Amino acid sequence: MSAMKTIDLGDHFGAFVDAQVEAGNFASADEVIRAGLSLLEREDADEEARIRAAIEEGLASGDPLPFELDDFLHRMHLRVGNGDR
Repeated sequence: MSAMKTIDLGDHFGAFVDAQVEAGNFASADEVIRAGLSLLEREDADEEARIRAAIEEGLASGDPLPFELDDFLHRMHLRVGNGDR
């Protein structure tokens, strides 16, 4: 099913789309937009896969270790005060 949309690309992206068609990289502005949206969709899917993998890695790493914020901040202040980085 095809959905007709009217969009305003602005000067910058409008010129970019026109240049892509004029250079022969795409047959139409529609193709340029579809290619850009496909790339965005792929990037979103890749990012979701990375996040899911990180979650699985975290879950598989075992039980969390205790964490005391005050102790951590104290150690960081000492480290910064000593010039350690």
